[in-house]
Amino acid sequence: WRKAINSVITHGTRQNPSVRDFMKVACWQLLPDADKKPDEEQTASVDPDRLNDIINSTPQLDRAFVQQNPWPLARAFDPAAFNETQFRVLKLSYEKPFPFLSTEKSLDELCAAIVAHSPERQRQAIAHQLAVDPAAAEQYQTLAIRPSRQIKRIQDALASGWHLPLSSGQTRSDAIQSLATDCFHMAKTGNSDAECIERIENRLSQSLEWQGSADKPLSALAHDLYYGEMSQKDRENRRLSRLHDRLADSPVLFLQGETGTGKSYFSARMAKASGQAVVISLGPSDSEQTLMKRWQWQEHTSGDRSMKQQNRALMEWASTPSDIDGEYVTLVLDEANLAKTGLLASLNGLWEPKPYIYVNGHPVKVSSKHRVIL
Repeated sequence: WRKAINSVITHGTRQNPSVRDFMKVACWQLLPDADKKPDEEQTASVDPDRLNDIINSTPQLDRAFVQQNPWPLARAFDPAAFNETQFRVLKLSYEKPFPFLSTEKSLDELCAAIVAHSPERQRQAIAHQLAVDPAAAEQYQTLAIRPSRQIKRIQDALASGWHLPLSSGQTRSDAIQSLATDCFHMAKTGNSDAECIERIENRLSQSLEWQGSADKPLSALAHDLYYGEMSQKDRENRRLSRLHDRLADSPVLFLQGETGTGKSYFSARMAKASGQAVVISLGPSDSEQTLMKRWQWQEHTSGDRSMKQQNRALMEWASTPSDIDGEYVTLVLDEANLAKTGLLASLNGLWEPKPYIYVNGHPVKVSSKHRVIL
């Protein structure tokens, strides 16, 4: 449920990062991990990469900045760090996050947590900027580490040929978290870059199994985990894998994003990788006839001419059989937001138990393997 709300609700707040950060924190706090019982406390954690990104991108890091930007900072910490039984730093209120009677104490605790998990070479300077006694920050160093960058890199790798076997009772999320955390600590404790990368590589070899066709890129993965880097190719594979899973769940997918973010590229690539594919670009002048059927003059040997009805893209897609198990027949409608109001209403029947589309007001059956990407 948390993933669904993050995708549907918080996606719409991307133009206001502060609101989006608040929504993300609210999702985590109101919908904790499913494997935790209601009366079981979650382990408080911190994402040092996110926290350091905030610290390094701030022109002036001081207590005024912390008070004005609590939600980006809160996202760097697990909400369990702010619940009523521990630090009591923040309330789940966008406009008034700090308790009225203890704002200064809450600021003290949040600033101390920031100092505790800032880079060691910057810690003294940051403690001075935030007016924090470094000794007071030591209690916050007990927070578990949640290295998001390493977690995402491992998730990308698992969509690109690697497999992570699970031990009895272990969830996939826990296994990824454990592996990423180990690699994060190994990157901090070696005597040299080469030694750290070798230790990470050995740890990966104990947990991951390569299932790809090419030579297993273990060294490259260890290198990326050490330096906190991403692989564009693996990231694309992960996105395609996630889109394919959604294609299996729903007859219609709607991809939304800014110009140039790869919607058309990913849609066409996934459609072709999933079976037969047809790609059409729509415009404001397109009508229902553009997609369905059109009349065209046909010449006869006698010299006469007559009108013949020809199927257009939507009808050709609907009449294409799905011959191979596991493959889909996918229609990609690019720039679908430019289509006239009501033009895509013909697709409504795809959600029925026996799917169909409407053509001139009449239902036309399609198979359960027919898909549309808008």
